[in-house]
Amino acid sequence: MSDPSLAEKFLTSSKIYLELPRDPSEYFSKLNALRDDLETMFKQLLQQSGESDPEVWFALGHGYSNGWGTERDINKARTWFQRAADAGHAEAMCRLASKLRFNTDDDEALDLYLKAAKLGNTSAMCFLGYHYRTHRGQKNATSNNAQSIAWFQQAIDAGHRQAMIHLAKVYIEFTATPEKAIPWLLQAHDEGFDASHIMLADLYNNPESPVYNPSEAIKWYQRVAEQAWVSTPRSMLELARLHRAGYGKASGNAEAKLWIHRLLEAVPEKHHLHKQASKLLGKMAGEFI
Repeated sequence: MSDPSLAEKFLTSSKIYLELPRDPSEYFSKLNALRDDLETMFKQLLQQSGESDPEVWFALGHGYSNGWGTERDINKARTWFQRAADAGHAEAMCRLASKLRFNTDDDEALDLYLKAAKLGNTSAMCFLGYHYRTHRGQKNATSNNAQSIAWFQQAIDAGHRQAMIHLAKVYIEFTATPEKAIPWLLQAHDEGFDASHIMLADLYNNPESPVYNPSEAIKWYQRVAEQAWVSTPRSMLELARLHRAGYGKASGNAEAKLWIHRLLEAVPEKHHLHKQASKLLGKMAGEFI
């Protein structure tokens, strides 16, 4: 019988490179040792490949797909993923479906994702949630988005907590009921998903939103602005605009200028937000504080 821990050990070891030290000499020393270990394990997996073990077949597909323990070979990767998928390996179905999707074999890929989802694979459930999202006004938008919501809900129930963010996006961007995103975003916030903050801020800051609330928008933009996020500069600009409009508790223009100056220090002069902030500051030059 094959060693049931070998495939798992190989898959775990293939991810260790992400945690290697940054010091160049130490990095390459440990990387070379890791490569040697992976090559040894890969050879052992090949020796076990004749046995009926989908985990071994999946690990071989993973090795060939990424070049871990062997030369990268997409065709061989697909062969092993296919073999594991045929034996009911849900993650192999997802990996195979991903490769088929990039080759535009969408129908076959969709079938594999459906099979994997029925086996409880939450990544497949999330893919299906993305797959069925349809903008309003397009054909079958209502029924498709209902399926999208159902798949994301199923993923959440199965333990994929980040799917709360995905589900909220469906409500905000693809349905006429964006307010239904709020409970999910608040729950995501409670569970530590900071991506919920900018989504809440934008939702409350949209005048066309049924939950338009500038004061709430300020609260959530400020959370984003105090962190090192890609959305941090934009949040600073929105805070400046909201305070200038008088929605904040602090002195309007004075608080707005503080956020503008923070933004100007945070981004390069050529950045589009730097230009917008400078323009806004110029407009405020003659205004009362």
